[in-house]
Amino acid sequence: MHNDHMKKKMGHVSIPFKLDMKNFINADNINIHKNTQYKLNSIVVHVGQGINHGHYYSIIKQMNEWFIIDDELMKV
Repeated sequence: MHNDHMKKKMGHVSIPFKLDMKNFINADNINIHKNTQYKLNSIVVHVGQGINHGHYYSIIKQMNEWFIIDDELMKV
């Protein structure tokens, strides 16, 4: 699917380890979502020149250690 409005962000992206989603929840639904705090436990990374080409890999947290999962390769 081609979309002229999408563009890959190049460069460093800062990601917090803790995220409060309270400001992104509709005020009418805030009582349903009592816990709005989340801890980061995985990241999906895209490597390539554009949004339609490249390679993806994941970084996951398991038992307080971070692992890189790239196809069949896993690194601590």
